[in-house]
Amino acid sequence: IRGSIQEKIFHVGEAKSDFEQAQIVYDAFQCHEWVHDIGRVLHRDINMNNVMFRRINGEVYGVLNDFDLATSIDDLDRTPTSKHRTGTRPFMACEQHDIDWNGPSRYRHDAESFFYLILMLGCDHSGPGKKVKDPPFQAWINGSDEYLSDKKHKLLTT
Repeated sequence: IRGSIQEKIFHVGEAKSDFEQAQIVYDAFQCHEWVHDIGRVLHRDINMNNVMFRRINGEVYGVLNDFDLATSIDDLDRTPTSKHRTGTRPFMACEQHDIDWNGPSRYRHDAESFFYLILMLGCDHSGPGKKVKDPPFQAWINGSDEYLSDKKHKLLTT
């Protein structure tokens, strides 16, 4: 049996303003950089549900959460024990959707995931906590690897 006691953290979508959302994403990116550079860990699952925040004395502090799929940078070039790709598909890097891609994951893949997170926060919401009626990236949620590869490639090259 395992247990954990921790302070309450909130989903990035619960921020009260665009400024707060920007601060939360910035802080989460700083967390990512720190665990990469100091801890030598690659997160590999940057997505909307893993960027969180805590509020202290009215200020927001972004948090990068859920390191279940993280791996040591020192282990990246070893043969993977699983043939499954890691990450949440709408946020995965474009090349990771290619059927011929077999890794390893790199820092740039997580950075690209942050790009998609910012894109979706900005386009799928009319303001903090306000989802638009027809989000432009809704089809990405259940899209196939082929669909996502095509859409992301076009987005990145046009």
